Amino acid sequence: MKGNIGHDRRTDRDGYLPQGVRYEPRRKLTPYRAVINHNNERIHLGGYDTADEAGAVYENARKMMLSGEWDDLMRELLASRA
Repeated sequence: MKGNIGHDRRTDRDGYLPQGVRYEPRRKLTPYRAVINHNNERIHLGGYDTADEAGAVYENARKMMLSGEWDDLMRELLASRA
């Protein structure tokens, strides 16, 4: 895979990744990235030491989106930047 060097979204060294987690072995300190899609945009939720940490962050964000809290949070963030 020529265009995907350094990013293995399917597996890590243990062979398992939770939903919403990417393994990027080139990032030595925080190789696990939590990522979620919202309104056709990919939102990076940060880098973490373990796949479980990144998975927990993804699950939290997913629950916030389902409950409507996510949109409220985004409105607050955008208002604070203005």
